[in-house]
Amino acid sequence: MLAAIFQSVYKLPATAYQLDSQGYLVYKAFYDYIAKKGYNEVHPALAKAYSKALGQAARLIVNLHVLYSVIGKISDYPAQIIPIETIRKGINLMEYYLEQRELLTKKYSSFETISPNWISVLELSKKIDLVSAKDVKRNIWRLRNTEATEIRKWFQDMASEGYGELQGRGKHLKFRVKG
Repeated sequence: MLAAIFQSVYKLPATAYQLDSQGYLVYKAFYDYIAKKGYNEVHPALAKAYSKALGQAARLIVNLHVLYSVIGKISDYPAQIIPIETIRKGINLMEYYLEQRELLTKKYSSFETISPNWISVLELSKKIDLVSAKDVKRNIWRLRNTEATEIRKWFQDMASEGYGELQGRGKHLKFRVKG
């Protein structure tokens, strides 16, 4: 039976598929959430998993759509518009995969490090001494769109972890690396 399903899929012509309008909004929200989660992830293996999940989720959704069409014998060819139900199922499967990956990585990994964003801020502080959120946004390209409040939160967290010291308060908060 499985061989027959794959033969049916293999015989299908190459087709461009689209998400339906509601499904697009659901997928976009998922995409943005996973992209942000990957950007903020400290563990490199998990950061890579989130990054790869963005493309894998799209392929998974298309594969589910095609398989549902072939198995359900809905028509000779799958519809070009992927329904929201299939999109949600694909996202749920990808979320399950990522949850399992997180659990296994955190359980079996002895990796301990600091965030790549923190490392960039520490290196900048070594170069120019006292740094503000504005300095970080200007000098570290990938952090240019990061909210200043988030960067100042990093300053506070890095200082509380013993990586440096703070100067000023509120919008005038600055960070200096230790030593």
